[in-house]
Amino acid sequence: MQYTNLEGQTLDSQYELVEFLGKGGMGAVYRAHQKKLKRDVAVKILIVNNLMDETHRRRFVREAETAASLEHPHIVPVYDFGTEQGMSYVVMRLLRGHSLAERMEQWDEGNIPHPSFEQIDDLLQPICKALDYAHNQGVIHRDIKPSNVMFDDYNNPFLVDFGLVKLVDTSRSVLTHSGLILGTPAYMSPEQWQDDELTPSIDQYALGVIAYALVTGVLPFDAENPYDLMHMHCYQVAPPAFSLRSDISVEVSNILSKVLAKKAADRFPSIREFAKAFRHAVYSSTGPIVVENQDTQGATITPSHEPVVIPRGAVRVDQSRDGQMTGRLMVMESFPFQIGRLNRDLNFDNDRNVSRNHAHITQNDQGEFFIADQGSTLRTSVDNQEIPPYTPVQLYHNAQICLGTTTFLTFLIENGS
Repeated sequence: MQYTNLEGQTLDSQYELVEFLGKGGMGAVYRAHQKKLKRDVAVKILIVNNLMDETHRRRFVREAETAASLEHPHIVPVYDFGTEQGMSYVVMRLLRGHSLAERMEQWDEGNIPHPSFEQIDDLLQPICKALDYAHNQGVIHRDIKPSNVMFDDYNNPFLVDFGLVKLVDTSRSVLTHSGLILGTPAYMSPEQWQDDELTPSIDQYALGVIAYALVTGVLPFDAENPYDLMHMHCYQVAPPAFSLRSDISVEVSNILSKVLAKKAADRFPSIREFAKAFRHAVYSSTGPIVVENQDTQGATITPSHEPVVIPRGAVRVDQSRDGQMTGRLMVMESFPFQIGRLNRDLNFDNDRNVSRNHAHITQNDQGEFFIADQGSTLRTSVDNQEIPPYTPVQLYHNAQICLGTTTFLTFLIENGS
């Protein structure tokens, strides 16, 4: 597929394509400047067959509207879409923290330490939440892969390209008339290869492939061409994870085998159940820690007899227009801890003073806590100081958080002050 570099062109009189960022099977991505709002965005130029046909045009609009309707802290927001000069495009939030694919490459090359099981779980949990939300809205991603997991400047993961595979071609076939594979072969479920009915379980399978690769360091199936991969995904069983690394528990290995089952009915009932099972397996596993990198050559490190105490954070709601929330204490079990309305960890359903995605609280490896306003309408203040959007500000014990003008929280730290 030949790509024409469109740098310098402007779409819809407001999206100036500034920098070519990359290309893939579905199109090319540019960093663009949105003149009206004076901000940088990501613009994906899509390959859409038969776009000039009115039926396909209506379908493009319908599917793009569905993608734009998804509102979740870990799904990249779609701002706009349209067609111009025979090109279809989708405008999204620009994420600058690179992709999971790039990080996995750095891990393989030994440039950065490979993540621990706990860190892998911390990555998978928000992605599972995003997929569970989308599935409950009746939306299947169809192309879960490491390059479709992106990070922002604060290391928060996001799923991108929701619904874009479905926009590319109306054919259900894996191979389109142009020879384009709808999906990414290394992560495609047997149902996709066999042209069976697609259910949310195909996203679970693809995320299972990612989890397997993160845990073991290798893909469950690998081949030089798509047809060999098709045979492996449809008919071969992946090697048990514990056979590839001595520190992988049987429980973790069994979960990875289940999520990669050939039949959808043999996988977990939902992506939520997979997430729960994986977290339980990771934190119930015991034994020595095996560090695998170029320096240690798989050296075994015995855990210290004095465990490191990581502080736990909590927030108490002191005042809210949502009367049911006042007095509530929420302990933070996973990060980022999301505050707002609509499917948030601290969820103010009846307080319109709080934006849908108001603020996130995160914790770094040293146990320190940070809060970042997520571009809320009425802003966020900490100890009477308004904080700028998307800029992490450290939180200390008894910090006073104000959401908007009338909603007040107190931040608490256990085992710390």
